[in-house]
Amino acid sequence: MPELSAVLTPDKTIVTREIALLQTRFWAQLVDAICIFGLIMIIYTASAFIFSFVPFAEAGLVVFSVAFPFLYFIVLEGAWSGQTIGKRVAGIQVIMGDGTPITWRAAIFRNLLRLADFLPFLYGVGVIASFLNPHGKRLGDIAVDTLVVTRVPLRLTFHPAPHRFGVHPLEDEVGHLRGVTLDEYYTLKRLCDRYTMLPPETQTHLVETVWVPFAKRHRLPESTYHPILRMEAVVMKYGRQRELI
Repeated sequence: MPELSAVLTPDKTIVTREIALLQTRFWAQLVDAICIFGLIMIIYTASAFIFSFVPFAEAGLVVFSVAFPFLYFIVLEGAWSGQTIGKRVAGIQVIMGDGTPITWRAAIFRNLLRLADFLPFLYGVGVIASFLNPHGKRLGDIAVDTLVVTRVPLRLTFHPAPHRFGVHPLEDEVGHLRGVTLDEYYTLKRLCDRYTMLPPETQTHLVETVWVPFAKRHRLPESTYHPILRMEAVVMKYGRQRELI
């Protein structure tokens, strides 16, 4: 089953993306490599006639050929919504870790770090990093917080808050909740109510200081779902069990 990345939108809807599979990224990379090689050959052929009368033209072309693959990825990803020709063919794209479109800064540094990913040869470091990272991130993705995902987002039908209606689809993930206290319930409920009104840095801080210790204390299993979804599941399930809602 593909890994999911979830982002909470301002209207409190969870938008999820499937993390691109490594084999899909490989085929996209292969298509891009063919495109890069073909374009370089075209440029070499078109420039051949000037070698005889322009000093250092051949040396300049060699430098351009080395820089061109990096320019190819940077320009296309920055200008084409995180896609290259290969990524578009494969149906994947690069986005920021918070679900927003990739920035030019991220496109530049992500692709310059291909040098490190390529070591010792044939993307050895990049492949190992992708296997070890739960979201398939290579070093460039880790450095600038980007994700390679499927192009089409999946929009969940559940909207967090209010907490009093229906059964949350993730309630099975949060266990029996027998050890949860009333104070913990009200703390999580207040956080859920205010979450979308808080700046991103405050959201992150409160998740780390409130939700993460709570999840560890009650031994909740790890999940790829957005923390706000799991907090809502706890609030709704506990509230219904204790007849608080």
